[in-house]
Amino acid sequence: MSHHDYADDTQILETFHPSELNESLQRFGDCPLDIKSRMTTIMFKVNDTKTEALLVGTRQHLSKVDVVTLKDADADICPSDVVRNLGVHTDSSLTFNAHVNQVNKACFFHPGLISNIRQYLTSAATQALVRALVAPRLDYCNSVLSSINSNLIEKLQRIQNTSARFISRISKRAHITPVLIELHWLPV
Repeated sequence: MSHHDYADDTQILETFHPSELNESLQRFGDCPLDIKSRMTTIMFKVNDTKTEALLVGTRQHLSKVDVVTLKDADADICPSDVVRNLGVHTDSSLTFNAHVNQVNKACFFHPGLISNIRQYLTSAATQALVRALVAPRLDYCNSVLSSINSNLIEKLQRIQNTSARFISRISKRAHITPVLIELHWLPV
C-alpha cells in the first residue's frame, strides 16, 4: 500500500523577454513532468486538476503570444487568465481587478447576513462583527495592491465606508470621514 500526500503551492517562475518566448517555453516545457517525477519519489502526488499556469505581461506583449500549452503526462496545462495564490487572485496583466472583485464580493456578503439581526445588536457588537468579518478581507495582502489603479482603490474604500455606515447607522448622504475617525480606521 502506498501513501501519497498532495504537494501544495509548488511554483515555478520563468522570466523572459517577449522575443525569447519560444526558447523560454522549451526550457520550461519539461518542468511539469520533472516536478511530478520528483514529487512521486518523495511520496507526494501532484493534483493535475489544480495545476495552473499564468503568463504575465503587458496587454501589448500578451496579445503577441499565441496560446501556450505546457505538456504534462496526464493533461495539458493552458495558461489561466487569473490564478489564486495564497488567497490573492492574480491576473496576467497584474491589474488585480479579479482580486478586488473577490474582496468586494466577500466583504458585502457578511454585512448582508448581519443586517438580518442588526436590530438586535448593539453598536459595539456590530462593530466587533464587522471588524472580524470584513476588515481582515480588506487588509489581507493589501501590500500587493499598492500600485493598482484609483478606480479599484475607490471600490475598496466604498467597502470600508459602507461598513462604517453599517456600524454607525448613518445615512448614505452623511459625511463618512468623522465616522472613520471615530472608528480609528485609516483610509484604504
